[in-house]
Amino acid sequence: MSLTDTQIRKARAADKPVKLSDGGGQQLHLMPTGAKLWRWACRLDGRQKLMALGAYPETTLAEARQQHAAVRRLLAQVELRAAMSHRECAPQEITILATRRIKTTPAALAAEARRRSAHP
Repeated sequence: MSLTDTQIRKARAADKPVKLSDGGGQQLHLMPTGAKLWRWACRLDGRQKLMALGAYPETTLAEARQQHAAVRRLLAQVELRAAMSHRECAPQEITILATRRIKTTPAALAAEARRRSAHP
């Protein structure tokens, strides 16, 4: 179930960090300090990665969803190009919010896509 702005405003963290899911891997992390941080949990090169999308309320729910969708589209394009290429290429950078970068190779993304298709 998707989050609403009211749920986010009312949400409070406990002694440990709490994760509220918005779907598609997008999460709002409620920290014990009171901070509310947007994160996207995904798999790259067979490993779990956590990408920062901003802090609430500076980054609203709508903005976080737009950033999440844009990053997913970009990653899908990179995976598609990597799946079509069978040779090793130079590392590729995906820029997220102009300050966050993920470095990966198209060949590694292709291997992950092949692994996913082999085990549905």
